[in-house]
Amino acid sequence: MSSSASASSRGSERRRPSRAAAVAFAAFATLAFSVPFEARAQGDPLAFRYPIAGIASFGPFAAGGRFWTVSADRNLYVVFPDGRVAAKRAWSGAPPSWLSQDPYGRALIDQGVGTLALVDGYGREIRQFTEPGRLSFPPAFGADGRSFLLSEGAVSCRSSNGHRLWTKVLASAPCAAPVVADSAPGITAFVAFGTRAGKVVVLGPDGRTLAEPDFGRKPVFLQVLLNAGDGTLALLVVLSGGEATVIDAASFLGESTAAKASGVGAAFIRLPGQPVAMAASGTYAYGILEDGTVFAIDSGGRVAWTTTTGLANPLALRAFPERVIAMSGRGASSLSPSGEIFRELAIRNATGAPDVDASGILCSPGADWILYAYDFEKRMTGTRRIPALREDLVAAREAADNRFWWVSGPSMAGETARLLDDIEKNLEWGSIGEDEAGYRSFLLSTALAAAMPDAGRQREAGGAVFPDPLPRARACALLGELGSPTVVEALVTVFLNDPDPAVRTAAAGAIASIGLDPSGTALAAFEQAAANSSGPDEAGALAVIGAIEGIYRGTGRTDDPSGIRAIIRFSQRPYPQSVRNRAMAVLDALRKR
Repeated sequence: MSSSASASSRGSERRRPSRAAAVAFAAFATLAFSVPFEARAQGDPLAFRYPIAGIASFGPFAAGGRFWTVSADRNLYVVFPDGRVAAKRAWSGAPPSWLSQDPYGRALIDQGVGTLALVDGYGREIRQFTEPGRLSFPPAFGADGRSFLLSEGAVSCRSSNGHRLWTKVLASAPCAAPVVADSAPGITAFVAFGTRAGKVVVLGPDGRTLAEPDFGRKPVFLQVLLNAGDGTLALLVVLSGGEATVIDAASFLGESTAAKASGVGAAFIRLPGQPVAMAASGTYAYGILEDGTVFAIDSGGRVAWTTTTGLANPLALRAFPERVIAMSGRGASSLSPSGEIFRELAIRNATGAPDVDASGILCSPGADWILYAYDFEKRMTGTRRIPALREDLVAAREAADNRFWWVSGPSMAGETARLLDDIEKNLEWGSIGEDEAGYRSFLLSTALAAAMPDAGRQREAGGAVFPDPLPRARACALLGELGSPTVVEALVTVFLNDPDPAVRTAAAGAIASIGLDPSGTALAAFEQAAANSSGPDEAGALAVIGAIEGIYRGTGRTDDPSGIRAIIRFSQRPYPQSVRNRAMAVLDALRKR
């Protein structure tokens, strides 16, 4: 497989030099391949090459700062853009048809009809679950890691730890992949997708229908844009026949119901043609036609520019704030956001589409069973969203005060137990749906009732009254099953401050169930508890060890040593033998990762 590269005379930049020779040499030596230094000095764009045992049956696909590939010999390869190998693992079943990255660097991969695997950034399986039937499109992710999955007759939502939250039956099969919009860092505003009946369905993260405009023609692509100036959200709808329209999201996120009735009467844009791939970044959406023409649409509904790249039969398009990368099986073109061609790359003997990472490295599958990586572009800004880190604990405390101040003991106990039973059943049935926000608020207020400052204020002169610990422990466990990393900080507050050890143990177990610690708050709290002379009891210590293992397993990373230091302390006396054995087993497992 060979390549050639040239910079267009229309570009204002020259192709940046390749990686430093020392880094390249180390990568090549590891892979038992070499590229002559003279060739690199003359501007050869090859960054590294990595052998795989067979032609790539999937990928390479850029996600999470890695290239993911499954080869014909049924191995999953995960390679960093600098040539380091993150994983080579056996792959069971047919080659995947898609891979989607969540906001926490993990990947959801298709493993066959209805079977999905959530893996960490090193290809290790975190959990597996099934959907009824094959998914129509790759899932889309909300800011808190929840996934939205489209099958032939339904749309469903799962939390970041795989628990089903809701399912909605569709009147018409989906025909355009789902897109997700965040209204603020950590807050998912809506998910939208198209159906064969000519409608665009817009749902809130809880499954509530926000809009369902009817265009009378099949939507082909949906893209989320930012309105120029105020940064609010807009939804671009590309229809069959080469037309598009832009819907201001305020029409369905606010009080207006204008978009809920119909798409008729919308201002339509005549596109240069029917796009075969699209991508969006900021205020622009980009499309590419079958003849390689790239065009841009702004949030105001105007075609801003068109540029001919010469890439016949294009297969993919990637958009970054600084660049738009168009790719086919024979090469790639890099364009500025204003449509200038900056770089071009010709590729021969490729077996499929290449992909490009924010590092600027482009990876392509070769017919000679080698992945070729090219130093194609400068480092670009990634598009990964900022995950939510916390709920409003002040509001949760106020809710707790209201609940446990005004309601008498027996009636409060009965009502609390009834609501906890309802939530538990709905989680089991996967029917949380539109009640999610209310349920989460109730669970937070119950779990935090004795853990927040001034919790259980004096209701009467007799002194402070704390609610029964059993509902608090159940509330923690159910928060863990809901699976949102936004509640981790609240659970840490319970773990550190609740007066009952059973509740503290339940809080640690809930964090283990979520398996994420975006801010590092939980690992720091666990290290603090392990170092305390009056640390957790036996059950609490085992729960903390399990939570630390769950966090490290859930992300695949151990770069925060707080949890490891905590486990080392638990492996030593004066903790019981059961605790020390469990700690040593987890340490051994982490050492092997």
